[in-house]
Amino acid sequence: MVLPDQVYDEISKVAYLKRRVDSLMRGGRLRKEGISLNGEDLSLYFELTSGSRFLPVIGKGEAAGIVLAKSHDGILASNNLRDVKRYVRKFGLKHITTAEILYLAVRKGVIAFDEACQSWSVMLSKKRKLPFKTFAEYSKYVESMVKEEWKNSAIGLFFDCK
Repeated sequence: MVLPDQVYDEISKVAYLKRRVDSLMRGGRLRKEGISLNGEDLSLYFELTSGSRFLPVIGKGEAAGIVLAKSHDGILASNNLRDVKRYVRKFGLKHITTAEILYLAVRKGVIAFDEACQSWSVMLSKKRKLPFKTFAEYSKYVESMVKEEWKNSAIGLFFDCK
């Protein structure tokens, strides 16, 4: 996974987040990357952060994430839907939110359901915007939205958080 330098700078202002991110980087699961100095990437970054007639201004972290996802044909991970949604569509980017990442982590056995529930609660207590009050509610919603054949093969996530 790639973390834009600008996002790292924002995260570094919160000590516990910086420690977590630094640990992921030391373990080789995450790396920082800056915006390429080539004309197109740098030009787009400045256009997104300073605005133009056609594009509203967005934050440096969101802009860097969009530029890197676009230049690497990657997936933009952002909960700031208000700022990134228009650019995800405009540039045809793949996009994922924290809620989706947690759900997939549980489905793939990376974390336990109860751990995801706890993480969800912690994020809400820190005023993070999430689509449902609990991870259990979100999981039930996602499960209800999938096709019947996929749902039949899904692991049972219809639990309540303890």
